[in-house]
Order: sequence, then structure tokens, then C-alpha cells
Amino acid sequence: MSLEGIGKASKPLPVPSQSTSWTYIVSACHPFKKNINCTDVTMCQTSSDKRQSFPVAGTKIEKCSKADGEALVEVTYAAVPFRKDSRQMIINVGCASEPTDPSKLVEDTGKHTYTFSISTPDGCLRKVTNSGGSGSSGLSTGSIIVIV
Repeated sequence: MSLEGIGKASKPLPVPSQSTSWTYIVSACHPFKKNINCTDVTMCQTSSDKRQSFPVAGTKIEKCSKADGEALVEVTYAAVPFRKDSRQMIINVGCASEPTDPSKLVEDTGKHTYTFSISTPDGCLRKVTNSGGSGSSGLSTGSIIVIV
């Protein structure tokens, strides 16, 4: 599975939200700069009047785990401290033959955790093959000679 397909857009994309006061911009794989507060981020929260903004996620992924429901994997980005609080992004990645738009953002206001789901062909599990071609595992003869 690869997150690369989620972030192939040339610019960060807005994530739908129930809030009319805030806009959330995301680029899961390619950090971007929105303004002075959101630099080298993968998600930024900006007020509709553009007077306030907060970094939600940087580039560090804290964990990947099996997700509940239709998503295959839950990707949790490390919390980003900013002023007195910290914010965090969680993406539930599912498998689909065609990429889908992000689902509506779910905000846990008490914890400043922002979760959304997306499905993409890059979210599908694939069989990993041995690039050595012979199907063998372990050290090759060349590796053993170098070690000796």
C-alpha cells in the first residue's frame, strides 16, 4: 500500500468539513506552505476570514494500524504543537478502483484530532514479490564473499 496516490495533486486540496468557520487543506505526502503558521505541513486549518491558521499535521507518521470498517489502514500523523495546543490528523485509507474525494472531516474538538477517509487504488493491498528474481531468501553468494 502506498500513500503516494493520495498526494499526487500539484497543490494541496481542501477537505470538506461541517464547519463554515474553518477550511482544512491537506496534501498527505507532499508538505506545503500555506502561510507563516503553516509551513512544512501536510494539513493546515485556516479560518474563513483568513486571520487565523493552525498546523494540524507535519510529515511524521506516528503509526499505521488496521482500521475498522471499510478502510484498510488508519494512518496517524504525529501531533503538531502550536501555541498552547497541539493538533493531529488521521487518515483512513481504503481500496477503490478509482480515487474518491475525501470524506467529510470529523473533528474531535476536545483533543484537536481531525479524521477523514479516502479511497484510492494506491490503498489496495498488493502481493510483494522478491526483486531478486530467484525466489530465494537469505544472503547471496556475493554478500557472503563481501562479509568474509
